[in-house]
Amino acid sequence: MDTKLGAGYNPIELSKAVEKLVSVDVGGAVARKYFGFAPTRFYGGSATGYATGCNLRCVYCWSLARNARAVGDYHKPVDVARKLVGMASQNGYRFARLSGGEPTIAVEHLLQLLDHLNMFRDIWRGVFILETNGILIGYDKRLAETLSRYRFVVARVSIKGCSEEEFHTITGAEKSFFNTQIQAVKNLLDSGIETRVAITISFCKKETLAKLLERLATIDAKLVDSMEIEYVKLYPAVQKRLCKKGLAPWIAIKPPDKIVDQEKFYELCREEPQRSHSEGNS
Repeated sequence: MDTKLGAGYNPIELSKAVEKLVSVDVGGAVARKYFGFAPTRFYGGSATGYATGCNLRCVYCWSLARNARAVGDYHKPVDVARKLVGMASQNGYRFARLSGGEPTIAVEHLLQLLDHLNMFRDIWRGVFILETNGILIGYDKRLAETLSRYRFVVARVSIKGCSEEEFHTITGAEKSFFNTQIQAVKNLLDSGIETRVAITISFCKKETLAKLLERLATIDAKLVDSMEIEYVKLYPAVQKRLCKKGLAPWIAIKPPDKIVDQEKFYELCREEPQRSHSEGNS
């Protein structure tokens, strides 16, 4: 791992370390830690498992603390499949997904989960949305080739920032891994997997966003047409973290739906010490 000052960490090496913390072999079944399961409103309704562990440390991540502490309980792939299928069937959902962490860490757990979902196709014939940062898929295209066996999988690659520098600012990782995310998109499409891209633009410059869109269009013009634009959500812990690091998004959302520009964000940061002081005295 490159340890030079300012170079950042290597997400591939971090993946290996995290895998040891959040997964365990139980008689051939690879169990992984989850910190919850719940029906959610995303994609018009989706059965969601909240997996623990990620290979990026995004400063605006809502589950950063959980991932850093590796919280959660171990669940075997078959049990996760039953929970997702049961939840989806009960609520009439077409979609199931994993959130919270990076699903391709402990990849054998993911593949065994998909195997079990495939076995349950007579009960639920929905779509599994693979929400991923793409690091491991971009690093090794064989993962995309393996995932292509599951025709009910659709990939959603969440790209962090719009340039190498923005990626490094957001994640703290080596900036070259920004390109690994782009390679993941190509690997997935080349393997025949329906793929969409999501970009959180709150730290993107207009120029870098334009260049990223051009780059994606060279892979497949449909990526730009179907792209999802997202904004940083200022949950209390996220807001506090951004203020502490002095990182100001040019646009963000204060839940539930208040739009915050950069000037308003600085106002929120100035209010933060007063809020913390009053809470400490309450």
